[in-house]
Amino acid sequence: MPDVRVLLIAEQRMLADALSERLGDEPGLTVTSEDGTDRQHLEQALVRARPGVVVTSDLTVGRAVARRRPDVALVVLAPVADSTHAVAAARAGAVAWLPMSSGVDELVAVVRAAAEGRAHYPDLHLAEVLRELRRDVDRARAPRGPLHLLSERERDVLNCLAQGRSNKEIARALSMSGNTVRTHVRNIFRKLEVHSRLEAVRVARTDTEDVGEVMGERMAPAPGVLHAVPTPPHPRDHHAP
Repeated sequence: MPDVRVLLIAEQRMLADALSERLGDEPGLTVTSEDGTDRQHLEQALVRARPGVVVTSDLTVGRAVARRRPDVALVVLAPVADSTHAVAAARAGAVAWLPMSSGVDELVAVVRAAAEGRAHYPDLHLAEVLRELRRDVDRARAPRGPLHLLSERERDVLNCLAQGRSNKEIARALSMSGNTVRTHVRNIFRKLEVHSRLEAVRVARTDTEDVGEVMGERMAPAPGVLHAVPTPPHPRDHHAP
């Protein structure tokens, strides 16, 4: 079996050195230790060490490692045996988590397992970790904004409202009657809990992703940029469905 390259990053130099010396005595482990946690130092350490496993007690460092090197197995050492910390480590991308009170033999076993792609969370905390990760998935799948309450046709009407069109213009553009347009506008107001066209457009503007869906690809905002939705130029239409 090839050597496992381990990068150990601890906030205290003495801890880093002590663990590095102990782990370095283990056959098959090549250990490098660092105590710097700033971005530049971390990037340099990752380049120099070329690790297969990173062991750290700093969740901020762990998150940075997971973002920059998702191919590296992340092992988090916790200052306390706390389920909340275990959940945070899992969310940060850690494949393994264990308290600092654990023995070195256990740490060695966890590092070797992580290098082989096997996860480790103590049984006492595993149920809470899995429960919170399932909740994260459920939240990610749930509708994220009020615009998800609208039907496809109501989205079309809201798109026209954002372009400043009158009811008559919307009816002509969408090939529907004036009464149907007024019904859709009333439904939009009710579902978005607003009282005017301008408010409805502002709600559409609050969620960048939803704005992209409503406005279509032509007007979809760039990632991370809030697109300016045009406001209706017809004041007489602002409060009348």
